[in-house]
Amino acid sequence: GAQGTYLIKVYLYTKKVKHVNDPDLKKAAIHGVLFRGFSPLEKGGVTQKPLLSDPSLEQSNASYFDKFFSNDGTFMHFATIVPNTYEVVKSGRKAFKYKICVTAQVHKDALRKEMEKNGIIKSLSSVFNK
Repeated sequence: GAQGTYLIKVYLYTKKVKHVNDPDLKKAAIHGVLFRGFSPLEKGGVTQKPLLSDPSLEQSNASYFDKFFSNDGTFMHFATIVPNTYEVVKSGRKAFKYKICVTAQVHKDALRKEMEKNGIIKSLSSVFNK
């Protein structure tokens, strides 16, 4: 990805392909970067820890994240789906028939600034200004 971004693969499982759209995939990408982190696809890559290292932040800031992840929420500004990367595969899971995969670009620097601006995390500069 470009400077200040992550380029990640996003996977969603669903019963019906038509029920999954770009906002769902963007939401999964942003949520993963914020709360789960991700592993490299290729050997030699670096595992990325979640942007929010404290898992309780999602619960303690529930009203913010409910609004942030709502339909047409602010999260939409921090990810883009890379064109022509959609893959739909029949899943082996009983509950979900299909696995949808896309490549998403997450604007991590802008996302971090958003979290800092809203008091979810402290700014990096505050650590050095002590």
